[in-house]
Amino acid sequence: MSPLCKKLGFVMAAWCGLALSACPSSREPSVHDDIKQYLEKKHDWLPTENQVNAAIEIVRRDHFVHDDLTVNVLTPFIGLSQDYIRELEAYQPRTPPVSTIHQQYIEGWRAYQFAIAAAVDAAERQDYGQLSSANADLFRAQQLVMNTSANLNHLAERTGISPPDPPEQAQDTPPTAGEVVIK
Repeated sequence: MSPLCKKLGFVMAAWCGLALSACPSSREPSVHDDIKQYLEKKHDWLPTENQVNAAIEIVRRDHFVHDDLTVNVLTPFIGLSQDYIRELEAYQPRTPPVSTIHQQYIEGWRAYQFAIAAAVDAAERQDYGQLSSANADLFRAQQLVMNTSANLNHLAERTGISPPDPPEQAQDTPPTAGEVVIK
């Protein structure tokens, strides 16, 4: 074999190897499949998200006026949100784009947990400046979670997956403090 043929053969082999390495192997998960799996998992998480938002809506409709209501309604959700964050952390997406979105979702829920704890603390101490700040933090946490959902829907659309139906919103009339169900 001539030296030129050997060089061409080497170049072709290198090019084919490079081309094949760029193709996902059958063992590597696709972003499409990872998003589909994540959307299914997120659907399972919606009841918890709706439950927390319903509790927040109860105290917002009360305008955080009754400290006992704020404390009694939100206190159980401090522990619930901690458990929920642990559940979220246990889930491991298989692709970098979905992992990034999931990490944003976890950060949003950490913000929820801190804001709920701050609201309870402020209501217990009757510190209405801190309570106002905690309410603003709750709005920011909710916005972060909504932005994460929008990012997920955008990624789903880009990969050819129809975005899921909008999540069920908290009830029009949130349950009273005694009706909030904690799992």
